[in-house]
Amino acid sequence: MDNDNNIRWYVMQVMSGHELAVLATLSAKCSRDVANVIPLAEGDDVKYHGKFNGLVSGVYELTIPFRRIQERNSAGKMVEKIQKLFPGYVYIRIRLKDEADKWLSENVSFLRETNGVIGLLGGQKPVALTDKEVADMLQNQEESQEEKARPAVIFNVGETIIIDEGPFLGSEGTIEAVDNERQKLQITVHMFGRGVPVELDFGQVRRPD
Repeated sequence: MDNDNNIRWYVMQVMSGHELAVLATLSAKCSRDVANVIPLAEGDDVKYHGKFNGLVSGVYELTIPFRRIQERNSAGKMVEKIQKLFPGYVYIRIRLKDEADKWLSENVSFLRETNGVIGLLGGQKPVALTDKEVADMLQNQEESQEEKARPAVIFNVGETIIIDEGPFLGSEGTIEAVDNERQKLQITVHMFGRGVPVELDFGQVRRPD
């Protein structure tokens, strides 16, 4: 029986912009045998994640770590987008060695012969991630998938912004405090000769054009 210690996480370097295509290609190959497919948990995005029973070239899992961000589209509206945390890389859990600690060349070739794959980190002798690196990666990915989308813009105290929503629509305000965790801003809006304190979400304001 194969030693489970040889099922490890590795990092594939891929052509920039080809991360999703590489994951889709490998997932399609691994899904040809229905018995090999493991249904994803609720909330997992099949475009960025795949789980398998290792029946095809020893592949057990594929993932592209990402986070959700908010950006303004051409119409000025806030929209949610996906931002890859490590552009140019795809993480894979795979068996690359046998019980005798020898490389399984067919499994290595399966990856390297996939369009868009440059190679595995470590070159001819791929280096597996440490347990801590894996734990950090999985924890960061879980938190990124659960958290509310964060705006890509970083706000600073003292900065002038324009309010895009609510009763102060179109008004200028000055940022007094920034709460990145709650994605809230404490803003002073000057009206009728006095400052009015307002709390708004990051997505409700923008920088002046």
